[in-house]
Amino acid sequence: MLISPAPPLHGLTRRELEVLGLLVEGRGITAIAVCLTTSVRTTLDHLEQIMVKLGVGTRAMAAVRALRQGLYLPAGLLPAPGDNR
Repeated sequence: MLISPAPPLHGLTRRELEVLGLLVEGRGITAIAVCLTTSVRTTLDHLEQIMVKLGVGTRAMAAVRALRQGLYLPAGLLPAPGDNR
């Protein structure tokens, strides 16, 4: 159920939102990679893109910005691929 308008996503992809959510939950790079069945390098690439899109210089600031701007959604609440909610 959506009770407020969706926040601006800053061009973040679904996968980047997944990575960002796991980062907010305190998971490290390797744990994120394992959870998403990607390589550590791919996970780092996603994090670099997230930081660029959010205009931050650190992973910690990306997590803070995600929380402050309403970009954190637990994995179970992300829409399925192709779902245009």
